[in-house]
Amino acid sequence: MKKTRFAFLMILFLFLLSSCGQDFTKTQNTTVSDCQRGFMGVYGNKIYPSPDGYYFFAGNYLMFTDPELKNFTFVCNKAECLHAAESPENRINCDAFFSGPRSLSYENGKLYVLCQNLQNKQEDTFSIYETDIDGSNRNAIYTSGEAFSAFCLHQGNVYTSEVKLTDEDGIFFEQSIVTISRFPLKHPKDAQLLFQEAGLRDGDINRMKCYGNYCYFDVVDFYDLSSESKKINLDTLDVSDCFLPSAELRGIGKDRFFYEEITENDSERSIWKSRYWQLDKDKENPKELTKESFSAIEKQATLLCADDQYVYFYDIMSGENAVPVEQQSFYIYTYEGELIDKVPFGEIQYMTDYYPGDDRYLFLYQQFSDEETGETQFSFHYLDKKNLNGNARFKTMFQGGYEEYCGAVIY
Repeated sequence: MKKTRFAFLMILFLFLLSSCGQDFTKTQNTTVSDCQRGFMGVYGNKIYPSPDGYYFFAGNYLMFTDPELKNFTFVCNKAECLHAAESPENRINCDAFFSGPRSLSYENGKLYVLCQNLQNKQEDTFSIYETDIDGSNRNAIYTSGEAFSAFCLHQGNVYTSEVKLTDEDGIFFEQSIVTISRFPLKHPKDAQLLFQEAGLRDGDINRMKCYGNYCYFDVVDFYDLSSESKKINLDTLDVSDCFLPSAELRGIGKDRFFYEEITENDSERSIWKSRYWQLDKDKENPKELTKESFSAIEKQATLLCADDQYVYFYDIMSGENAVPVEQQSFYIYTYEGELIDKVPFGEIQYMTDYYPGDDRYLFLYQQFSDEETGETQFSFHYLDKKNLNGNARFKTMFQGGYEEYCGAVIY
């Protein structure tokens, strides 16, 4: 009898152990991730990491590249599709085609893309689409009739930045209203307004990203070039100014924040002067950064961004104080102010957005008009952080023309 009971208990124990293992695996496969702040740009984002590589926008097309940035494929599951080489009436049928894409993200084997809604042809609406990593099974999970500039995924929630230009009857406001909302990724109908600000002549939300239990962003008004840096406590939903409301958040490091305060701005001559500040995550007192902190400040170099390892500066590229192209450099410092590398930067003349990236790469995006043909061109450039200490150079990851990747489409 004792042997029978012992055998039964062993079988029960193994069954329970097996059940626990199955539940743990299921939980692991659906783990929510933090916002990848190193891939959130000024205006949405054009590249995002995944466990297998990087997804990025080539014009209106979503593409994928491996961790070494060597091979490139369209995110399309249709074997006979010609992608960007399709005729204008067939381009819309490519799985990789998204009209005017603005932001993307990856979570648990799914891709999320913000772009114009192609199904609603009567209105200028935007949607966040969910799709499989091969481009199949596309589904609009959230749609807005407002000017929808960006979104980010953080701990199972989607955060959106939108600009309200009209009332419910379609009548334009005299001044725009900017908003930030939140909804659970699995329950997009449960959207919650977190922030709104009215009275902006030409307003928008820039540099929105989440870190810990806060959402950080800049409220900008392009009419008078004003900017205010704010944050939302994601637990209490309290909205507050950052330590200097007029300063812009340039970068979030592992345990500190970097801000730029523009003290002088002569737009006619394209001359400006800035002060830079560092604010430790758990401290209230900011520290002004000087040439003793980072030597590039003495040259009036611009603080571009920061990641969990480094702080990045670059020489002034335009205006009366521009450094000659052949002398322009990109500076990489440790948090302690040690100059790790000084990289030639003159070939990057039309930087549109930037991404401090991950432990391996920093990415730059530029869009410009070709001087010879007049065609709009775009390109991604990267800096391999493994090659710092004197050997780093910017390399081109991918480039293309507007005609090929953003050409005519018949809906």
